[in-house]
Amino acid sequence: EPQRFEVIVVRKPGESFGLGIGETSDGGPPVVTELKSGLPADRCGLLNVMDRIHFINGKATGGE
Repeated sequence: EPQRFEVIVVRKPGESFGLGIGETSDGGPPVVTELKSGLPADRCGLLNVMDRIHFINGKATGGE
């Protein structure tokens, strides 16, 4: 069963989060499509490509 957890990605002013987000064909929540090496999303060490994103800044992203 999938595990849900909260990830906080902190970036410096002017720095990109370093991740791509895309839709899924099943109508579920968006997924991580890319992690750019060395940028905050990669540095946090908790995200992987194809992880589903259920909330951003406390707001639901849609899907199930």
